[in-house]
Amino acid sequence: MDLKFEHPTFQKWETDLNRETDSEKQKAYIYDTLQHKTNLHIFGKYFFPHVIKGDYETPNCHLHLIEFLTNRDDGAAIFPRGFAKTTWEKIDTLHDVVYKLEPVILYISGTLQDAGFHFESIKIEFENNDRLRGVYGDLVPKDTFRESVKWTNTHFETTNGVNVVARGANKGRGVNIKNQRPTKAIVDDAENDEQVKSILRRRKYHEWLYNVIMPSLDKERGRIKLIGTIIHPEVEILKFYKAKGGIFRKAIEDEQSIWPEYWAHSDLMRVKDGYTKEDGTYVEGLGTRTFMQEYMNEPTNDELARIKAEWIDENVYTVLPTNREYILRKCIAIDPQSGESDGADEFAVTVLGWYTGDRHRYVLEQKAGQASQLEQAALLVRTWLEHPTAYVVGVEKVLSQVAVYQLVLEWRAGRLELPGVNGENRNIPLAAIGPQGSMASMAEKGSDKVSRFQIHEPMIERGELHIRPEMKKLREQILFLGTDVLDHDDCVDSLVFALDLSFKGDGNRGALTTGRQSTVGGNLMREKF
Repeated sequence: MDLKFEHPTFQKWETDLNRETDSEKQKAYIYDTLQHKTNLHIFGKYFFPHVIKGDYETPNCHLHLIEFLTNRDDGAAIFPRGFAKTTWEKIDTLHDVVYKLEPVILYISGTLQDAGFHFESIKIEFENNDRLRGVYGDLVPKDTFRESVKWTNTHFETTNGVNVVARGANKGRGVNIKNQRPTKAIVDDAENDEQVKSILRRRKYHEWLYNVIMPSLDKERGRIKLIGTIIHPEVEILKFYKAKGGIFRKAIEDEQSIWPEYWAHSDLMRVKDGYTKEDGTYVEGLGTRTFMQEYMNEPTNDELARIKAEWIDENVYTVLPTNREYILRKCIAIDPQSGESDGADEFAVTVLGWYTGDRHRYVLEQKAGQASQLEQAALLVRTWLEHPTAYVVGVEKVLSQVAVYQLVLEWRAGRLELPGVNGENRNIPLAAIGPQGSMASMAEKGSDKVSRFQIHEPMIERGELHIRPEMKKLREQILFLGTDVLDHDDCVDSLVFALDLSFKGDGNRGALTTGRQSTVGGNLMREKF
């Protein structure tokens, strides 16, 4: 990312500072050299080491953010969650105050309470940061407890005459302090999940921003900066960015973290996918959809989901229901991982259960991840040994995905041992899924996987598919199959194979085979016309 300014390093600046031994001359050097906004990154590292931690130089993404915050243009900074966008805005405001660069600053957050928390942290620096006070003096007014003194979490005035005022989004009119209008307005994460889902609330926020806040700024010097993440495709900050310009950053660009000193690429993947701690405890990840929204600024509108979330969430089960009149049947299906590189797809194994004579299907177990083909074959056999009543074990056998099927065949014939597999019973009911196998008509590779999944859409809409609450990866893939949100869709592929196996020769599916039929069928079931 090209930068407009030349940014000196903190190390060189600090070296030059330490050459001066006289304390007063040091203060003068600090005051003079840090006055220009091109050195805001040094101002931040020097005065706030408790906030800007680490002995590395300011990363390029933050230099880029600083340039945006300090220019005189309106614009939007779309930045990943947790990448210090609000921290640097706060430092910029502190710099504005100590150098008296902006007479009135307006800060807008989602709620007045949120803005108050922001103000409290700024006031604490003025009150307790000895290094800051040593260079710029005491900017805290006397007798702050007096009502006439502005030193609250919604409005404070420093001794050099700078006023900083807070507002909650969609609240109040313009700001005018002692006949001075704001020369800078910061709108920081002012939109929330509930507000952006409503077209009426989005319109109200847009009108408030353009008809109340922007006209209240100083006519000559006033500028407005929006800062936040894209939590919805129709969010106002994105529209403002397209209209006014600014910066747009993702946590991962060109397959690299934009802040590797703090957020390594591997750390970001752990945030997305989850991980297992050394003590064996599993830490759940955000999942692809939330990660794409919060860290990559690529949200997915719920309306894009063909399968509605409530169809899944209202039918989650924790205990398998008992049905003494019918027999519980099981099948197992695997969508193998064909490659073994880091960027390869994943495998997924699904164990599906249902009662004879009943249309409801229960995902009893699902395992997914990356492994060698030998390890996948071993896992599949171990899964069958855990569920020996499964009447069929389906393996996708297409092109490069033949190896797992062949390995299990070799094991069944007694010509191969698989790691971690014990037991004398080798009579696994293996079935091939694919053009070369005995069930080719079910899952030809040439057919679109979304279309294959849509065959089962009516039964999902009727609430006949049940998954466990911990199966979040499967839930996500069901909801957003066929969209750009997903990195992998192997869990839902495996589920489709298992559903097909369970309904093969079964007259209870009641599924429809085209998108048009599915829509009509779903509407009839819900009596919607």
